[in-house]
Amino acid sequence: MLGNLFANSNPDQRAGILNQLLSAVGPSGLASGALGNLGGLLRGGNANVSPEQANEVSPDAVQQFAEHIEKRNPSVSIRRAGSIRSILNS
Repeated sequence: MLGNLFANSNPDQRAGILNQLLSAVGPSGLASGALGNLGGLLRGGNANVSPEQANEVSPDAVQQFAEHIEKRNPSVSIRRAGSIRSILNS
C-alpha cells in the first residue's frame, strides 16, 4: 500500500514519506540495507532525503522498508501512517 502511495506522490511528498520512515528507525535502518540504494544516497550522516533523492528510490523499496520497520516495531506503523497522511494532504 505505501509503495503505491509513494509511486503516485510528487517529489516533495516522496521525500516526506521517506523522512518519516527514516525517523522511525534512525541510522540503523539504513545500515540494514532495507531501503536499497537510499543508504548510498545518504552517506555522510545526512539523514534528510531531498525530493531529488526520493525520486531515485523505487516504490518497491519503500514498501519493503515499511514492512521491515513494521516487523521491528508494529506500533511505529500506526503512528507514522498519520504523519504520512498529513504529508500527502499538504
